[in-house]
Amino acid sequence: MLERLAGCHWDNCKVTFARRTAFNFALASLTEGHRAERILSCYADALHVCHGSAVDQAASTGKITFFNLSSTVAKARQLLARDGLTRRERVGQWYREHRPEESSAGEFSIDTEELAWVRAQILATFPR
Repeated sequence: MLERLAGCHWDNCKVTFARRTAFNFALASLTEGHRAERILSCYADALHVCHGSAVDQAASTGKITFFNLSSTVAKARQLLARDGLTRRERVGQWYREHRPEESSAGEFSIDTEELAWVRAQILATFPR
């Protein structure tokens, strides 16, 4: 994921890439239940906006300006939040879309109470 975020930057991009900031953004976004494709898309959109702001600032001041990655991450977080879902809803949606196929003879099945307990443990581990 980190390499894909770095790949969004181009040779004369006015936003400098910082691995720690990008890693923290990716980890927090994945923990919030966002999908990798959406994280990359919002990051790329935010990067273009922040690059444009840096170019505009350079044009008005006459000095080349580089922005830190934090401005791009803040904008990307705003874009991710536009889905209108809570973390719980995003995680629930993921589980609904990734249900296992009906178990056939010889395969195991998970007790619904045990599954509910596991999900509660996951939500308790990553509260938000």
